[in-house]
Order: sequence, then C-alpha cells, then structure tokens
Amino acid sequence: ISQWLPVGCDVVNRRLGGLDVPTLVIAGEDDNMLPTKQEAERLVKVMPDCTAMFIKGAGHFILDDRFNLTEAIIKDAPFDPLKQRVDAKTYDPILDWQLPSEQQLEELIETRVKPFRFLTSPKFFSTGVDGKRRLGLGQVPAQEEGRPILFVANHQ
Repeated sequence: ISQWLPVGCDVVNRRLGGLDVPTLVIAGEDDNMLPTKQEAERLVKVMPDCTAMFIKGAGHFILDDRFNLTEAIIKDAPFDPLKQRVDAKTYDPILDWQLPSEQQLEELIETRVKPFRFLTSPKFFSTGVDGKRRLGLGQVPAQEEGRPILFVANHQ
C-alpha cells in the first residue's frame, strides 16, 4: 500500500485544480481514524471552488441520522446547485421539492456531473512481470497461473 498510495495520489491530486464545480467537503472534527479535517483544509486550498464544513463531535462516519446533509446544503452551503436559493427557514426539502426540468437536468449533467466524473473516476494500475506499473488491469495475472492477486481500493 505504501508504494501504491503515492501513485494514486499523484494521479488524483494533479487533477483537483481543474475541478471547476462548486464543491462542499464535509468533515468530522473528531476523526480518530484519518486526518479528515486536515485533508478537508488541503482540498479547500487546492480546488478552485471548494468549501469545507466541519461537523463538531463527529468522527469518520458522519453521514448518518445525526447529520442532515440536505439541510446543511440548503442552509449553510455557499452555493445553490440548482440556482434556486430559497429561504431556508420556510423551505421544507420534502414538501417543497420540485422535479427539475429536463433542461435543468441536462445542464447539471453537462456542467457538474460529467466534469466531476472525469476528474474523480477511479484509476486502476497493475504490475507486470517486469515489475513496472501500468495503467489498467491488463497485467493482473490470470487465476489459472496459480499466483495470488492483491486488489487494493479506496472507497469514495
């Protein structure tokens, strides 16, 4: 892992500066598993339109029933995904929700989803018998060769 992590980070980190969509990073202030708060602060510096929201008393796992993501975006995020900012005090995300138009969906997909998908899609690498890493899984040995396979991934 210590050899693969720098390679993966290099691929992803080079692309973060080109992520030109409003981004909200939500991080627990009390993560004892990973340096989540420091990583959120780093992302805010690296990404052009990134804001961090730190959740007091939360650790690594914060998107559960203790934290309302919809409410956080509507009330506290510095951007409005559909450009329809409403008064958060009177807006009910369930009762007042309206289906976006086909044009709004197409615009969001083109301007937000596709660029984000391109910049953050996973990259897979495999190591050939010569010991060199290559982009793609083409060098993963076939099962019948009798060699063990180690597959390391990161959740997103």
